[in-house]
Amino acid sequence: MLINIEVDGFVNEFTARKDETFSEEALCLIYDRISIRNPDYVFDLTEICGAYVEEYAEGIAKDYGIDLDGCSDDDAILEAVLEWLRDRTTVVGVINYSVVYCTSFWLSHIEE
Repeated sequence: MLINIEVDGFVNEFTARKDETFSEEALCLIYDRISIRNPDYVFDLTEICGAYVEEYAEGIAKDYGIDLDGCSDDDAILEAVLEWLRDRTTVVGVINYSVVYCTSFWLSHIEE
């Protein structure tokens, strides 16, 4: 479904669908990023779910085999993961130790 809505409506669309892909904070970060980069973008919630990821730093490290040797605490793990992601894609934001980032495949279409 293609819709053009404000941030509250955007968050509510995910909530109404019982979609737990993103936290409310992550949805706000995603909405802000798209709204700033491409104010004329018509929101496609399915596309957004494919374009963005929210995951804890440790999960990202495990999924991508990021070397965490020398990372003695959660802050060090987060920094290692952020460095790795920033070399490969766009980091939208961090909520505690959860990272919101773009998948590179979708980034150019959404942020034209």
